[in-house]
Amino acid sequence: MKHLLYFATLMAVHSCTSTSDDSKMQYPSKSYHFVSVDKQSFSSVEQYYVPVYSHIYGNTGRQKFLLSATLSIRNIGFTDSLYISKIDYYDSEGKLLKKYLDSVVLLIPMASMEVVVTSDEKDGGAGANFVVECVSNNILNEPLIQTIMTAGDLRTGFAANAIRIKTR
Repeated sequence: MKHLLYFATLMAVHSCTSTSDDSKMQYPSKSYHFVSVDKQSFSSVEQYYVPVYSHIYGNTGRQKFLLSATLSIRNIGFTDSLYISKIDYYDSEGKLLKKYLDSVVLLIPMASMEVVVTSDEKDGGAGANFVVECVSNNILNEPLIQTIMTAGDLRTGFAANAIRIKTR
């Protein structure tokens, strides 16, 4: 009985503290390290195109199924940090819908960050995409960047990988 009371209290507290605030939903983890750095001081600047499907079409091509998407950026290096300097979200027409970063995020070795596009976002479309910019001092330190799209029931989902589009 004591465990049941603890569980009920925990659930009540959690439901009271949860919020639908966009700024909290776009960064599901609270452990990101925002830093102030000069991007020009880095030897490597890479941009990546990442496909996002905010909806897909049914077999007739007329019915839309809304999806949620999680952008995952992973520093897969063991020794060098990465700095994420831009995460921009575009619709199918190439229109910039949202800039997700106001400052640079530090990703230490083996760390990751996520950004969420909720399933109620209807403007992106089947051809939506992210452009992610990473800066570092080691050109060999490439991140692993993917999007995972899921339907509302979380039993249906698929992933898309990023491709590099620009190198300095």
